[in-house]
Amino acid sequence: MIARLIRSFTYRGLRLLTAASHEFQRNLTPLGQYLFALSGAALLYGVDTRQSLAYQLFSLLTALFVVAGGALLVNRLRLRRLPTLCAELPRIATVGQAFDYPINLHNPHPRPLALLALDQRLPDPRPSRQRFLTTPAPDEGQAFAFDRLLGYPRWRYLVSIGSGAVSGTPADLPLLAPGGRARVDLHLTPLRRGYLHLQHWELLFDEPLGLLTGRRRLGKGGRVLVLPKRYPVGPIVLPGSRHYQPGGITQAAAVGESQEFVGLRDYRPGDSPRHIHWRSWARSGKPQVREYQDEFFTRHALLLDTFAAEGPDAEATFECAVSVACSLIEPLSGGDALLDLLFIGTEAYQFTSGRGQLDPLHLHELLACAEVCRCAPFRQLEELV
Repeated sequence: MIARLIRSFTYRGLRLLTAASHEFQRNLTPLGQYLFALSGAALLYGVDTRQSLAYQLFSLLTALFVVAGGALLVNRLRLRRLPTLCAELPRIATVGQAFDYPINLHNPHPRPLALLALDQRLPDPRPSRQRFLTTPAPDEGQAFAFDRLLGYPRWRYLVSIGSGAVSGTPADLPLLAPGGRARVDLHLTPLRRGYLHLQHWELLFDEPLGLLTGRRRLGKGGRVLVLPKRYPVGPIVLPGSRHYQPGGITQAAAVGESQEFVGLRDYRPGDSPRHIHWRSWARSGKPQVREYQDEFFTRHALLLDTFAAEGPDAEATFECAVSVACSLIEPLSGGDALLDLLFIGTEAYQFTSGRGQLDPLHLHELLACAEVCRCAPFRQLEELV
């Protein structure tokens, strides 16, 4: 209880420090970061101006940053005309598998545009207060006692996966002539499943001293569905097949359902005129209709246990379970059987794939967005099964 209260108080401090560190790395070049750290050291050693001349170095570096900031502001005011951007994001990706996607730029203005690079803005990696208090890091037990008390290991772990992806280096941009077009590729590596939301893209420009980097927002962002990690699974042969008219789900969806003919019987009010057997009617003098036996499919169920136990490895275990379930969808979706995906989230969910129902890709999407269940009782899953 005491540790939880301490982490609750330190949450805001860690949040502010992470934001400051992130902006420091984004807006300063490597040379600027080095000189900024040097100016901080000069400030510490130059507090007493009588015994040290380090304050002169601090004054010089401060003046350089002031000049660089003014030049960066002038360049930002000059960059009023921005190119149009069109990103070709893929529909789906997989956790841990890097991919490149193209960006198309167009300069509709009568003047050329000299830009530095293009970068992508990922979601804010900082976790919410509730997630920070309830989600332990996998290696938290190996950290120092003081770090565990403050919750620094779990904060570092949650920030590392919070953005959902690792961005590659910014793409260098060529000179855009009036009416010209350019195509560049950006690199992205997903870290967690679910929808990855890209906030927007940013044009990078610098100043003559090379200490600061300016950014201008461009585009409206987009999203990519990141599927769980999947493992190779061989064919799975389960009992049960379609009865009477074997032919598979593909044939049923293409030509419609075929029913098994059983025999003829007398016409009863309400029977469909399409089932009347005209030759038998002409031969017997009484209306006769064809009688059929309905087809049916065998149903298989894929059950995902979302009730995670307490402990530092609970979330990792759940992620493994989701990956295994996602790997079993393709082998189980073949044949004539229907596949029911069952799990408990905010409520009980049941989704059916096959025979004109959901496509297996939709089941992958559902598993990619599944979350650990911590509120509903396990009895609810039992009742669903």
